Amino acid sequence: MAGFWHTVALKSDGSLWGWGFNGNGQLGDPSLTSQTTPYPILVGRKFKAIAAGGNHTLALEDDGNGSLWAWGDNTYGQIGNNTTVNQATPVKIGTGYIAIAAGANHTLALQTGGSLWAWGLNDQGQLGDGTTNNSLIPKRIGTDVYSLIGAGYYASYAAKADGILLAWGSNFYGQIGDGFSGSVNNRLSPTTITGFAVAVPDITAPSVPILTAAESGANTVNLSWTAATDNVGVTAYKVYRDGGTTPIATLGNVTSYSDTGLTAGTTYSYTAQACDAAGNCSLQSAAASATTAAATATLTGLTVSCPTAIASGQTGSCTANASYSAGTTKAVTPTWSAALGAAASIDATGTITASTVTVDTAVVISGSYVENGVTQSATATVTITAATATLSGLTISCPATVAAGQTGSCTANATYSNTTSKAVTPTWSTV
Repeated sequence: MAGFWHTVALKSDGSLWGWGFNGNGQLGDPSLTSQTTPYPILVGRKFKAIAAGGNHTLALEDDGNGSLWAWGDNTYGQIGNNTTVNQATPVKIGTGYIAIAAGANHTLALQTGGSLWAWGLNDQGQLGDGTTNNSLIPKRIGTDVYSLIGAGYYASYAAKADGILLAWGSNFYGQIGDGFSGSVNNRLSPTTITGFAVAVPDITAPSVPILTAAESGANTVNLSWTAATDNVGVTAYKVYRDGGTTPIATLGNVTSYSDTGLTAGTTYSYTAQACDAAGNCSLQSAAASATTAAATATLTGLTVSCPTAIASGQTGSCTANASYSAGTTKAVTPTWSAALGAAASIDATGTITASTVTVDTAVVISGSYVENGVTQSATATVTITAATATLSGLTISCPATVAAGQTGSCTANATYSNTTSKAVTPTWSTV
């Protein structure tokens, strides 16, 4: 596409390039430096249609939303962003557009459904709204539905689906085609060109599908959508993930898709659009989201924690923690047991009840935990300490006789309620 002194072009991959004069920012380069070789514009985005006005540029993004971008000279509001300030950096005008055209200082566009919009300079009636007032924003022109548009220097053209051609704007040289010429015969609103029909390509987009999403395990989301309708027939569906502009899948005329290889425990958002054989695509559907299931972790270990000692006749508690292949742990309640015949018992909650013992006794406590068919066990040793014994007797032993002038020794043993005894040193005295 060529403007007064600049050129824009699309490559097969949808990338946008421009070169030539850039004094008004028509190349989308805010440096305003003219380019003698193709210069990339809006890198990273894909486009499907472009138009070059006198010193402004339009591009229709291939993002499934019909996003329209404009930049360059804005003296008469031809950019459509409600100002008259030149726009050297591309600005997004809106969504829902399916076709674009640019005159010297005015812009035309079709939206989904075929409604006609125009903005910019209107001194010759080229906007078609019945006035000569400029418009700084897109303005709908009438209520008719159109399939094709074109823009001349100061004139505009549109065709309906049945091929009827209409024209408006400057008619100085008879360019309207209605049999008249001269500025007095400018047409301020769309005028039918009688006896003439054009071949109109199919630009009717399919209806927008309604999308649903559901998780299917830790790594898959299943998508389904309602079948879209089209004047000719739907041939393909495109699926997008997480706001991306490049589809993750382009399918035939089907109504379901499974997105696999996803990350467990993650939320994904999807949209879908329908396309026909002419390349017309609906807007993207409303987003549908699903969260994949959390990863299944395998039980890899068990640790138990018990008091190191419990006094005879007293109680204490044991706890347990399971560990998993994912590196996580959690508190669990295993099956508890104490060694057969041990000096303590343990219940299902992990409470140990110590028996009364006369000497310190070690008891082995076991915990066993099963999850998803995997069993892990662990043990801990608890010492049951002897109960406090009461002094119940004292015995002393002395020599039966000691010779005059000689010495002898006495000893003593204490006895206790738990039948134990030990040597002691009592307070000795003689009578």
